[in-house]
Amino acid sequence: MKLFKKDNLIKSINKIVIIKDDMQIFNPTEEMVLEDGWLEVEPIDTVEADANAQHIANLKQALSRGDYKVIKCMEAILCGEELPYDINVLHGEREAIRKEINDFENI
Repeated sequence: MKLFKKDNLIKSINKIVIIKDDMQIFNPTEEMVLEDGWLEVEPIDTVEADANAQHIANLKQALSRGDYKVIKCMEAILCGEELPYDINVLHGEREAIRKEINDFENI
């Protein structure tokens, strides 16, 4: 599987979407990808791929471990009580984890 890099993102060719003439091109040819400014890079070795998979699993576990905080906030809202956690901070932390998961899954 060939990998390409652009703007500090590394993606396989089947994950790249090119916008040309206001149209989205899914599954572009290698020529189209290169014309769009993507550079071919060497594939990630299996050790790094395994490390990435483990990192994703750890991030998903961290997200799951924080689910109780969201539930406690929802209970407080439903009961008209004060929130036990700062919901904006909680949301920001969870969104950051989700973004990191998405970034690693798109490699």
